[in-house]
Amino acid sequence: MSETALVPVKNPLALDSSVLDNLETYDDFLSFYIELDQTSSAFSWLKADLLLRMTQKLGDNSVRKLAEDIKQPASTIVNYTRTALAFPPEKREEGASFSIHFQASFADSLDDKTRQFEGEKRFDWLEKAIDDNMSTRRLAEEIQIEKGGGTVSDDPQDRQMIVEAQGAVIEVKKLLDSLYKDVRRSNDKDAYFQIIRIHQFVNDKN
Repeated sequence: MSETALVPVKNPLALDSSVLDNLETYDDFLSFYIELDQTSSAFSWLKADLLLRMTQKLGDNSVRKLAEDIKQPASTIVNYTRTALAFPPEKREEGASFSIHFQASFADSLDDKTRQFEGEKRFDWLEKAIDDNMSTRRLAEEIQIEKGGGTVSDDPQDRQMIVEAQGAVIEVKKLLDSLYKDVRRSNDKDAYFQIIRIHQFVNDKN
């Protein structure tokens, strides 16, 4: 296979046929998939760094403004900034996805006022996730259990309870996102920042 670079394409939602035509063997497809996967993760970090710098320079109001302009929940932006804050460039691992870094960040609580993490457990959890080839779900589960003072159980009933609890947290987040949209329409800034703080609290406890 000739060298295939990631180049701009006419349709941003499809690979150019000339690129696909250069892929012939399984190794060709595997290599290109890995390259795409790495690029996707890199873009996530670029967005995270951009959003963190925006928040630091322009304040929390910029989160609300951007969320309105791009029509996404403010929680999405908060998740990006949290991950970039938790793992500065020198602490990021190429062997782990952005999502794994994001989940590992919940091993430590983020102080709402100082915007500093309390502890450094997230770095150990990131290494463990890589060494044990954890999925994001497994990592989130084990961190949640450790923070609750328990141990990981192989009992199906225990795991089902954990999954149900995680599902409840997801529903709470959905409700918060719905409240956010309502508050955005009312232009109530105080209520808006209260919802942001509650959302961060739920993330820290998840």
